[in-house]
Amino acid sequence: MIPDSAASTEARVPSTLQLPAPTAWPVVLAFGITLVFAGLVMNGSVSLLGALLSIAGAVGWFRNVLPHEAHESVPVQEERLVVVTSRREVARRATRRHSRSRDISGTTARRG
Repeated sequence: MIPDSAASTEARVPSTLQLPAPTAWPVVLAFGITLVFAGLVMNGSVSLLGALLSIAGAVGWFRNVLPHEAHESVPVQEERLVVVTSRREVARRATRRHSRSRDISGTTARRG
């Protein structure tokens, strides 16, 4: 249950939300960059293919974004989450303090 003061200050949820439109071009760009570096280890032709994919991915992505970014409207569904627990308090676990100067066997390391 929300107190009256919290309910009165709560902002209204809009019916739709504007989000950037989905695009596959970032995946193409990332795959191209991956092929560029894989080609450094394997073969120069793999790097060339990666460079071409990287350029195509960057150009395709920028053409989707510039001069105006594409958006899509997504409906917003308000959902109230209520956390319920059967415990009355948080269970605490007993711990020991460890000194940094102790080794695995538990003996204290000596300097000198």
